[in-house]
Amino acid sequence: MRTTTIATGALLFLLGPIFFALGGEHKSFTAFIPSIFGIALIVCGAMATTVKATKMAMHIAVVVAFLGVLGSMRFVSKWPSLLSGGDISTKLGPLSGLLLFLLCGFFVVRSVLWFLGNRAARSAA
Repeated sequence: MRTTTIATGALLFLLGPIFFALGGEHKSFTAFIPSIFGIALIVCGAMATTVKATKMAMHIAVVVAFLGVLGSMRFVSKWPSLLSGGDISTKLGPLSGLLLFLLCGFFVVRSVLWFLGNRAARSAA
């Protein structure tokens, strides 16, 4: 799970500079919001070195990712407008928010399944 956490964090971190660079005349520092979540996930993944530390770090990582899901939920309803024509630079914000929602949502689901698998393995032992 440590690798998944770091990989998801890296993808989120990369969204910030990419969307900031694509912004053109509509550049905004809010493009770096996914990067903040990415840094937090990378730190959590790096903290997961022992079994006890992994438990704590993964719980923190799930909370961070869940906050990312909650914060980006408003962009889910805007996905149909992303498919319509027009200037792409005005659609970068909603697209970035939608990617934040999808990546954090994937991570939360993956983590919950990992937690449940660990619990089942412990109870079977």
